[in-house]
Amino acid sequence: MSKTKLCVMFGGRSSEHNISCISAEAVLNNCDKEKYEIFPVGITRDGVWWLYKGDFSRIGNGEWERDSENLVPAVLSPCSVHKGLVVFNKPEKKYDILPLDCIIPVMHGENGEDGRLQGLMEASGVAYVGCKTCSSALTMDKAFTKTVLDLHGIPQARWYSFTAADFFGNEGEWTEKLSDLGYPMYVKPANAGSSLGISKVKSPEGLREAVELAARIDNKIVAEENICGMEIEVALLEERDGVKATCCGQICSEADFYSYESKYVSPQSFCVIPAPLSEEVSDKVIATAKRVFSLLDCRGLSRADFFVKDSGEVIFNEINTFPGFTSISMYPKLWEYCGIGFKELVDRLVGFATEEDKE
Repeated sequence: MSKTKLCVMFGGRSSEHNISCISAEAVLNNCDKEKYEIFPVGITRDGVWWLYKGDFSRIGNGEWERDSENLVPAVLSPCSVHKGLVVFNKPEKKYDILPLDCIIPVMHGENGEDGRLQGLMEASGVAYVGCKTCSSALTMDKAFTKTVLDLHGIPQARWYSFTAADFFGNEGEWTEKLSDLGYPMYVKPANAGSSLGISKVKSPEGLREAVELAARIDNKIVAEENICGMEIEVALLEERDGVKATCCGQICSEADFYSYESKYVSPQSFCVIPAPLSEEVSDKVIATAKRVFSLLDCRGLSRADFFVKDSGEVIFNEINTFPGFTSISMYPKLWEYCGIGFKELVDRLVGFATEEDKE
């Protein structure tokens, strides 16, 4: 039986480039070599594509980009006849077509998780793991996500969306308007992940600095009211018989909020699986997570994040269509607790993507 030709993409022109590389190394190390012929494709911060033939251990720390002997120029062909990579052979200045059966785009943030890469994969005709183009674009933009879910009555924090130009052009007006959310509030880029560019603003005097920080990542800004409660996450996995969910996990951050440093740097942050919730509240979180997955037309996998107040009220926070797959990431940790190990998880994701592609 021939092996499945599996491409694992990573890196990219994104503020989350480093996390993508760490996630990809973990995924690559959990691909069954008996089942898959693996082709890692790394994209630099400048948008240069390489087929990487070196040691997987050099991907997470970024050394792969300097491993010139194992870098071969290659791009995903938008021609569905090719259904694979166009690989450019340096010495001969010729190219070969490397057919693929499936792609795992282990890409976080802009240019990877926001529909742009998904559109290319759709055009290529190669099966791929994760949400499709429209859903990826919609869920990447926090304001669009909130707008859709507000229309369907999903409980969320009160919020406003504006551009940096709007704010700085009418700073007094916006400062007064945002005061409706109360202090503290959160100011964040509309299109970003891994908690990058987020500030907890404790007074009107902090708004300008917070908007400036968020605008370094995205000109579109979202401000949200502060919700006091447990931070809860649920992992979702779509298979032939429907969408499955894990138990709830609780995030315990050492900082004011679950920042980038808290997620990936601080040893004081930890998770509790299962979360200390009543069965009734836990069921409500899971049911809401599945409904959000459906309303936003997600596919394959996602991680849904919530706040749960002391009263038991469940407030949706955000959904991540390609969550982190690092050794400390909640998505694989939640599934491992629920009996699906990392290797099996990869198999299930690839299996669903390739089976759906045959229909």
